[in-house]
Amino acid sequence: MLSTPTDLPAPRIERHGRYTLSSHIIPAPSPRLTPHIDQPIFVDKTRASQAVETIITGRREIIKFGTSNTHRLWNCVNRYVSNRVGQGLTFVFVPGNGIPKETYEPAVQHLISASPGLVDEVWMWESVFQGDSGVLNAGKLSGAYNWQDDTRDLLEFLKHYLPPRVSRNPLPDDLSSIRMDETEVSNRIRDGFSSRKIVLVGHSYGGCVSALAALQYPTLFHSLVLVDPIIVPPRHFDSGAGKKLMTSFMKGSLLRQSTWMNWIVAEECLRQYRPYQSWDPAALDRLMLHGLRENGADSQVHLKTSSINETILYADPITPSMVYGLLHQLDAGIQLNWVLPENGGFVFIFLGLFSPDLGL
Repeated sequence: MLSTPTDLPAPRIERHGRYTLSSHIIPAPSPRLTPHIDQPIFVDKTRASQAVETIITGRREIIKFGTSNTHRLWNCVNRYVSNRVGQGLTFVFVPGNGIPKETYEPAVQHLISASPGLVDEVWMWESVFQGDSGVLNAGKLSGAYNWQDDTRDLLEFLKHYLPPRVSRNPLPDDLSSIRMDETEVSNRIRDGFSSRKIVLVGHSYGGCVSALAALQYPTLFHSLVLVDPIIVPPRHFDSGAGKKLMTSFMKGSLLRQSTWMNWIVAEECLRQYRPYQSWDPAALDRLMLHGLRENGADSQVHLKTSSINETILYADPITPSMVYGLLHQLDAGIQLNWVLPENGGFVFIFLGLFSPDLGL
């Protein structure tokens, strides 16, 4: 069995009405699909354009100069299980870039209250680059990233670590101790879960990651919900407009303030941050509570998802286009649902992607 990290995030065991919340970790597959290069260090943020180009260039050159990435990385997940387990659904949420998994808790609570008995269990999964996972993996993360590593990690959880059926019994902090045997894994891949119906919900880049997971192992999923997903036409990011869009998001992430002198200042600044103005107050409260941490080295307050991690994650122009080209092959047995904001979502409003081929 793998050695459990000693510097785990503070465990959460909470009761929310009929549901119990607990936090866990899962070992990510190793070696990684993406070779390792050192993360760049940017001190002068006035040169953001040059910094973004460095990240993009680094991704292009990683195949030539990157070394095999054998770092042991971990995914953090939160579990919400009903104390009245029946024949309900299992939801798995995959967050967007820079958004802590806990931010989706108000949406889950609304779902549960609006549909009593429908949901037996909810899992909030987090990329190795994000939130608590990013903190746990600090010092081991590469300077380039491929979203297909996230899809692989997500599928590793579903195939090897998700228990075969929902139970009210508590699970260990480190789920590597309950890894499924190969017979169970083979049965899941061939026939799906015998006692679960999985609803996979992916937001933004998490929507792309989720769609690819459903394309690769359709038997695992009952339904797929894509919330404003980053799924774009092939070669779009090679065009002038596409590259400009990608670099604008990367520059925004890199320039975003991520360190404050104390908790009060951090909260004041984040509540004034324009992109958060449209958020539900309950979701923003979760960001304040779970998206920040105090660094003992400098006593300052930092975002758990660092600006450099968020920026690097945006620099994958390949996977969104690949998924776009494959999405029509999604198994007809999977219920596909799209959730888009009133303006059509940033991908659609910027790129004009209302496409009958995708059922939009």
